[in-house]
Amino acid sequence: MSGDGQLPEDERLAAREIASHCRGFRGAMIDPASVMELLRYAARWGEPHAAARMLLLRDIAAPKEDVMDLLPWFLASRDASIVRDVGAFLSRGEAEWRYGEERVPTAVAAIAWELVACDLDGSCEPRSRFALAQCAALGRCSAWRYEDAVATFEPPEIMAAAHRLRAGILRALREGDWAWLGVGWRAP
Repeated sequence: MSGDGQLPEDERLAAREIASHCRGFRGAMIDPASVMELLRYAARWGEPHAAARMLLLRDIAAPKEDVMDLLPWFLASRDASIVRDVGAFLSRGEAEWRYGEERVPTAVAAIAWELVACDLDGSCEPRSRFALAQCAALGRCSAWRYEDAVATFEPPEIMAAAHRLRAGILRALREGDWAWLGVGWRAP
């Protein structure tokens, strides 16, 4: 589908709501390379949101072990956007990930990490920027919580597994149980 008129009404409204917060860019293109350079600059200086986002931009073939010892520092913040990015990073390029003694499919883990981020700051209410972005970009729209929108697209068994993992991730974040999450320094 191309063109704004072909998108469902709720997706168009969500995109319009997100764009309404952008000021000063009318008629001017934002150069993606400039945005990336600013993100890299902020990450080099230790800005945690930028550094966590840069994890998602790493080469998918690059070994995760190179950054595993940094992940507890990111996760200890319990900042929803950082937690969401770390969870997405852990799920990228893998078929499954170990949580405690259980190997979990990353499709389940990715949903669980998003739900954990929602729990950390309520970022998934229907009018939140995250929920609006998911609606506009993925068509996951709901008048309720983002979690309810995801549940309409995912099989019940996947959602049930994501709910179980969500509880474990939340516990591990509260207790700093990095080993259970499979992150942190590891002996060679």
